[in-house]
Order: sequence, then C-alpha cells, then structure tokens
Amino acid sequence: MLVTLWMASAAHAVGIGSTGALGLGGWGGGDLFDFGSGGFAPSLDIRAEPVIVQIHVLEFTEALVDDEELYLGANVLFAAGAKPLHGPWLGVIQPGFGFDIVGDPLLLSLTGQCRLGVEAQDAAGIGLYVVPELGIALADNQSDWIAGGSLQLSVWFGT
Repeated sequence: MLVTLWMASAAHAVGIGSTGALGLGGWGGGDLFDFGSGGFAPSLDIRAEPVIVQIHVLEFTEALVDDEELYLGANVLFAAGAKPLHGPWLGVIQPGFGFDIVGDPLLLSLTGQCRLGVEAQDAAGIGLYVVPELGIALADNQSDWIAGGSLQLSVWFGT
C-alpha cells in the first residue's frame, strides 16, 4: 500500500520539457577533438524534483542519420537551492554533470556543471540559465581538459 502511494505521488511529480543551449565559449579539446561550442539542440527533459535529466535525443538521431556513428549524451542536474526574486520568479542553483559518448573513434567526455538562473512556474514553467562547465575528454588512450559553457532556455509542463 505504501509503495503504491509513493509511486502515485512520484508519478505526479514528474514534468516533461525541453532545453536549448547556445554556446558561450569554445571547448578546449587540445589535439583530441573539436567538441563544439558548449551549446546543444533542444533536449528531452525529465524533471523529477530534485533531479533534472536532459537527454540529447536530437543529436543522437542526427548522428545516426548523417554520420552513421554513435552519439549518446545527457546532463543530470540537481535542484540545490531556490530563492524568491520578484513576483513568480525564483533564483536557482542546479549543480550536476554531463556526459557524451561519440563513436568512431570512441570518445568519452565528462563534465561538471552548475546551472545558475531564474525560473517561473504556474501551469507550465520557464527558465533561463548560465551554465559554466569543466571536464575531461578521453579518447585513444589520451585525455585532455575541456572547458566552456552555455546559455540555456528551458520550458516544461508538470511538477
């Protein structure tokens, strides 16, 4: 009985949305790779407070269609704090991590990130964030530091 009640409340607390990101700076990949600008196409977001998962579905399908190579990527963020600003707006901090796996040759990148921004939610939510990132790229028995960031816009329903 308790498990059923918990599952019903957890299912009600899940939101679905999308986030798009514009890169604010270049990624340093040294000789390993040119990973892009830190931005990404709109993601599929699953918000199960306090966890937010951004799954890079469009990049996955684009890699399959255009290059016939593997691409898996996601960001996992944790709602760590929120403070009222003005009206419905909250200032938020959401630390987390991102990972990307690109095939042919296999490359793995792991980043730490911290999403800082403003959110408002009524029937639907909207948020604007600055997201600095720092991490490491691994490929061909080599590693290199990567750094960058993005400006992200999210929209979601639920939670």
